[in-house]
Amino acid sequence: MVLSTHRALHLVTLGLIMLWGSCAYQEATEPVSTHTGGWPIFYGTEVPTQTDLWEGEQRAIGFLVDGADEVFCTATLIDPWVAVTAAHCIYNGPDLQEVRFGLGHPASPDVLIAIHQAPIHESLDLALLWLWSDALSIVPEAQPLPFNREPIGVELVGSQVEVAGHGLTHDESQGLRFVVLALTAVEEETLVVNGYGERGLCSGDSGGPLFLPEWGEYPTIAAVESYGDQTCLGEDRLTRLDVAADWIDTELEGFRRETIEPPPGASEAICSHLPLASGSAIQAWILICCSGFLWPAFRRFRMAVAPRR
Repeated sequence: MVLSTHRALHLVTLGLIMLWGSCAYQEATEPVSTHTGGWPIFYGTEVPTQTDLWEGEQRAIGFLVDGADEVFCTATLIDPWVAVTAAHCIYNGPDLQEVRFGLGHPASPDVLIAIHQAPIHESLDLALLWLWSDALSIVPEAQPLPFNREPIGVELVGSQVEVAGHGLTHDESQGLRFVVLALTAVEEETLVVNGYGERGLCSGDSGGPLFLPEWGEYPTIAAVESYGDQTCLGEDRLTRLDVAADWIDTELEGFRRETIEPPPGASEAICSHLPLASGSAIQAWILICCSGFLWPAFRRFRMAVAPRR
């Protein structure tokens, strides 16, 4: 049977709509839980009380979800394409192809972006997440945070520091939380903090940023949460970023030289790596992307296809 051009174009449009349905993000309707079943920040606050973070910088503190959209770690943008987190979130977490980096509230994310690569430091509990897309192109309000490069001295022991993390809390609420803890030790590779039975960090906060008081001109990430007391109210150790500054710089330099190209395959595989968000703008972007990969099959109809960014 020979189809008319008009009829065929209708079929093409229907196919694109079906692809959009398979690629678009579906808003979560059930509360998310941490990957390990623990509780993130205990007795924290919804806004920072010690660190002068403006709203855009707070929005750069994101979270990692698995294939079931469950939050299992925290990660923070240090570049529009790169976030920093704990290494154990990667090697102890779900398959990297299932992991998404999210910004906004875990129950209704502004965006969920797939991970392109996740370089892991050879000796520290530290990893970088190279995203498939520029996060700021979708959430332009977010402002990536710088990381600390200056040595941290023992003179800071006894001061109060602030740590951020995502997930459920002691009262089962969700979202980004901040907690102020005592800095009790500066070790060669870690900072040690303690909530002394009143507050603290827990599962889901892994990879979360620590900010030092009055450190530099702007708020900087001094360390990321690694591990701590199982009660979530005691001692925790966070990996220092100043001791890994050269490694981070080398990885960032290599990333910026590399042109990210999606792996070869059908449009379905590509769409699974798209930055996901709700709204007509991203919906249109997905349609354009998917139509671009279908172009060879439909070029005889001379469709105008926008290039995939």
